[in-house]
Amino acid sequence: LPQGTDLTALSFEVVEVWNGYTRGDNERSFADWLSLRAAGRPWLMVGNSDSHRADKAPGAPRSFVRVADDTRGRYGWSDVRAGLRGGDVSVGAGLFVELTGPAGARPGARVRATGGRVTVHVRVQGPAWADCTRLRLYRGAEVVLDRPIAAPRDRVVRFDDDLTVDVATATTLVARADGERAALPVFDWAPFGVTNPLFVDVP
Repeated sequence: LPQGTDLTALSFEVVEVWNGYTRGDNERSFADWLSLRAAGRPWLMVGNSDSHRADKAPGAPRSFVRVADDTRGRYGWSDVRAGLRGGDVSVGAGLFVELTGPAGARPGARVRATGGRVTVHVRVQGPAWADCTRLRLYRGAEVVLDRPIAAPRDRVVRFDDDLTVDVATATTLVARADGERAALPVFDWAPFGVTNPLFVDVP
């Protein structure tokens, strides 16, 4: 960086929380990101991996950015940039998690709690080689729901249901799914998938 660069500037929009095979560091980064979001830092979470070792496959985790039309050849970098700024981005390695709120609101959007509660829909998908045994829903930095997933691995859709959460103050909701077994032969650690936050307002 140029001499005199202000290293305390926090005006960036996106932060890489998940990276490759540093599993312990990733978990600490995720916990930090949840706390920073709860403290009002508006950073979007992404996950990426290039290849530093010939014996490790690149591309896990990945960031999935929603665009208006994902038909091949119908979107460009401007569409991806707009998707990132909109916040409808999930991160996954083996598992793909979707979170929707009332009226189909997706991560990056705002919804309103009714009577101190909000109902969201979570859908988790994964291939046969990806284990999926746990679902968590975070309210701010707190795990507000933690339940097992028992769907067999030969089912693409592992979880698909509504979840109702008590909400006392304005907050965020993030959905995460995990497996326990390594996702061999694709990569040698447990799969996961996680969404960016859905914002909840309380009247």
